Amino acid sequence: MTKHAEFKTQLKPFSGMPQEFSERESSGSSSESDAGKARYRSRTSSAHHQKPRRNGRRGRGRATRIASSSLDSKATKASKELQHSQHITQHQRSNLGSLVRESGATAMLLNHSVETDYCADQFRLASIEPPITKASLSELDLKRIINDPKLRHDLNFEVEIAFRPNYYGHKGEQKKAMASAYWTALALELAIYVGQRQQNILPATNLSTLYTNSCPSVHTLPTPRRLPQMFCVLREILKSLVPEAEWFSIEQALDVDFIMQQLHKGVCDLTGLIGWLGKLLMGSCSPCRDPTVIRMMQTVQQAVTDQDVQGIVSGIDQLFGILEIMKLDVANHQIRELKLLMIDDTVQFQQRYFLGKIQSGMQVEEARLWYNSAVQHEPQQPESLEACRSVFARAVIDLVIGNEPCFPTTFVFDNDRLRALQAEFRNYIGQELCGKALDHILGLLGYIASPPSSIYQDLLHRVLRIEESLCVSDRSLMQSEDTVLEIVRTAYTACGLSSLPSDKHVAATKLYLMHAMDVNSTMYQSLECSLCSELEDIIDDELDTISTLTPLQILNHYHPTIAFPRSDVQRKGLQSMGERLAHIIVLHWWTWSPILYLQPKESKQIAWCSHMHCDQSTDSGRPQSVPVPELGAV
Repeated sequence: MTKHAEFKTQLKPFSGMPQEFSERESSGSSSESDAGKARYRSRTSSAHHQKPRRNGRRGRGRATRIASSSLDSKATKASKELQHSQHITQHQRSNLGSLVRESGATAMLLNHSVETDYCADQFRLASIEPPITKASLSELDLKRIINDPKLRHDLNFEVEIAFRPNYYGHKGEQKKAMASAYWTALALELAIYVGQRQQNILPATNLSTLYTNSCPSVHTLPTPRRLPQMFCVLREILKSLVPEAEWFSIEQALDVDFIMQQLHKGVCDLTGLIGWLGKLLMGSCSPCRDPTVIRMMQTVQQAVTDQDVQGIVSGIDQLFGILEIMKLDVANHQIRELKLLMIDDTVQFQQRYFLGKIQSGMQVEEARLWYNSAVQHEPQQPESLEACRSVFARAVIDLVIGNEPCFPTTFVFDNDRLRALQAEFRNYIGQELCGKALDHILGLLGYIASPPSSIYQDLLHRVLRIEESLCVSDRSLMQSEDTVLEIVRTAYTACGLSSLPSDKHVAATKLYLMHAMDVNSTMYQSLECSLCSELEDIIDDELDTISTLTPLQILNHYHPTIAFPRSDVQRKGLQSMGERLAHIIVLHWWTWSPILYLQPKESKQIAWCSHMHCDQSTDSGRPQSVPVPELGAV
């Protein structure tokens, strides 16, 4: 064993407070919504933000994936504990600080009165387990993926879906803080444990008091808890990622008791261990991850050479990040392989899922009343399945056009998409009103000829750029100074004027937009009614086209325009909105009409449709179905 290969116990202390460790590589760029509770969320190939977004911005077809993980509860618990850390007495902190200094880790503290307290709190309150465990990665298991109803629904609308770590929003910040606290505590534990052992100051003593509210003795050496637990977790994760044939070598190389004995004696060959791990990972992960593995190995090897505890822990952090990336790669590959099958099984799967939820207490009676109310307002009661679907489509359009604040519970997986369409429709109205404002100013300037369409396109393009840069409501956008100046500037350009916009014309444009954007104004209501009628015609045509297709064929049919990100809205106007809304309508109708909407009004049973595509030639126009046991909640 060479001098540099041997992990000596005289470790170089920290040169300062632990810094944020390098970010882990993910399977894609970050993207929508305020961060959800899931540790992992999905992104699309055209993902904009997911700025905590869902994410983002919410409603652009990016949903938070996977149910709330155990990590969230751990993060919340750790956050609460850290908030109450002030209850740790100064006497307790100073005792731990003395132990740190006696172990040779004093140099890591720049200001003992402050930094020792900080390290003591981190050491006492940080999690015993690493931020990434086998349990947290289980969210990406194949069984969890194929049984995730939200993911399977979103596959119908997003061309490319891939998982990535979810560190957005408040929950994401908690996770980051929890991870930082853990690695700080692990580094401190390693410095204390190895330093005390090497100096042979004290015998091994099981001091759980260091991790509790009781006051630890200055002359008591704690038995490490995070170090052995970290090696155990590492072993479990590796066994879940590599073939079973490698398990025996993993058990031998990661014999936790033996490694701790080596650390005790100061003969742990950490360089050799990390080299073996690197070869194992490069033999199991994607070749594109090899450079990341090599950087991790170099980080640890250099830290061992320099006897740098902080560098060693940073390398271990990178190691766990690589394991997370490997699991993400596997999960994303499984999604790509199973995507077509899951999409074609969308309706049957969702019917089974929602029937189970209803039996568990999901309330859907309000949704049925909503549909029945739409039917009652029809001048003629629908008698065919196609007529019922048309009534349902108009009811959904009213939800979007009417800017309803909430939707029936049956739209639980489409809330974000519908809300995005609501905002888009309002913005579309605003854009049309900008065009009318341009006509108004051109009239004031004496422009008599009909303006070329390129002028309106240029104005629309600039207004959209303003919209993307301002993150404001549609009404605020259309009345903003930037929008008003663009309208006047465009009018001046059309008239061949090179002067700056006059205050008179700016004020006139602003006043015109203020009246036009009033939802109670005749102009606004007239335009809204006209656009609504046009949107209905588009949706009717689209429903006639896609109603005979399968879910997978529909996705392929809309492949060029189905994405929802805000950047894609160089909008194909109402046509694009109509296509997307028709897609939502047809999948929702196929799922819910047999088990809810088309049930007799007096029925307290939910029926199970025996097939996805209902026979439209039946006399009643309703699908043949088999009733399930009566549900008291419905």
